[in-house]
Amino acid sequence: MTATTFSYTSKGGIQRMANFHQAAQRHLKDASILLSASCFDNSCYHSGYSTECTIKLVLQLTKQQWRGHLHDLIPLVQGKAATYVDVQELKKMKICAPIVGWSSEMRYDPDGLQLSQATDWFGEASNFYSKTHTQLVANGEL
Repeated sequence: MTATTFSYTSKGGIQRMANFHQAAQRHLKDASILLSASCFDNSCYHSGYSTECTIKLVLQLTKQQWRGHLHDLIPLVQGKAATYVDVQELKKMKICAPIVGWSSEMRYDPDGLQLSQATDWFGEASNFYSKTHTQLVANGEL
């Protein structure tokens, strides 16, 4: 995905627009299912991706450029995007904490994650998505 077009090339070589709205919903649903099945590592992983996709959705709708993943995105939430995302609140979320928070590499941790962490992260991701989605709808962005 490039930083300016918010698109990607599919396996068939077709240029497609990224749909971060649907991706955030899918990852949140997967996180819920995995949490219910006591698959805590994978639930946390999908909670993190849902949060990342929610931020990317806001950046996409407000026509801001980005490159990177969750921790790289938080400083980019400014201007119009900041009307939909409370950056200070986002920084307080456990899932967004530097070093101990979510990263795509966490799935390789030999110790695994626990129920309490998975529950916290799912709750944070769910609340963040719901609050952001509601604001986007109320302002006619979605």
